[in-house]
Amino acid sequence: MNDVRKVFKEFRFEPGTGFTCDLVEYPDTAEGTANYALRAYSSTYDNLSQKNKLLITEQIGSLIQLIRSLGVNCILEVHDAPGKSGSQG
Repeated sequence: MNDVRKVFKEFRFEPGTGFTCDLVEYPDTAEGTANYALRAYSSTYDNLSQKNKLLITEQIGSLIQLIRSLGVNCILEVHDAPGKSGSQG
């Protein structure tokens, strides 16, 4: 869904944090609902200050809700190492 990709590309995490998050598309549900995940990387989160961790956590929640408002499923995945970066801080 192009709207999901557009929302993701336009979303900006707190600048200067180095936080990296990718958008992953999974097969649709049996009912035809699109499935997405925000893939965050512990290596770009664990070293943040407590203030920035809270801010990034709130921003992740906001982005998930924004994507879900488009009528698709969206979850958070956490991985150890970043791949190709998508939306960054």
